[in-house]
Amino acid sequence: MGAIIVRKTNPSDADAVWSVIQDGIATVGSLGISQWQHGYPNRAVVERDIERGVSYVAEDAETSEKLGTLAVTFDAEDDYASPTEHWLTPDPKPGEEPVYAVVHRNAVAHAAIGRGVMRALFAAAEKAARDAGRASVRVDTHPRNTNQRGMLEHLGYAFCGQHEYTPKAGEPDIIRVGYEKLL
Repeated sequence: MGAIIVRKTNPSDADAVWSVIQDGIATVGSLGISQWQHGYPNRAVVERDIERGVSYVAEDAETSEKLGTLAVTFDAEDDYASPTEHWLTPDPKPGEEPVYAVVHRNAVAHAAIGRGVMRALFAAAEKAARDAGRASVRVDTHPRNTNQRGMLEHLGYAFCGQHEYTPKAGEPDIIRVGYEKLL
């Protein structure tokens, strides 16, 4: 196994990235969590992330095997404007650019769990945020996703509270917990 490299996702990576997302869907489902179990994310979302240039892929430097993925966006996240969360940076006023970047749709291939893939992906997300002049990175997850929450805390992300998520594809469980890291 080679070193892990993280780069922007190319259109030719779409099948492999979708496969990684499917592994993530299965992993979340195996934990008894409803998040991602109702048709979101889907292949169209993966392709849209790639087209927008916000998708990143982690791959094995020797084999080019795709190990993980995430998206980094720079738009204001409406779900984060919640009075029950206490973010480390201010929410933007209408028409303002946010001072934060947001990580979405992060997943690791089953075969790569435990290799430090997510750590490498988050390091790349933080670099992209710094390069874009952002002061922090925000991310949210399901409250019962203890693996994700533990990883975020290990990487220095602070718990900022919970919010109601705008459900996608009829997802019944809409509570998410937010984390943020100052850069």
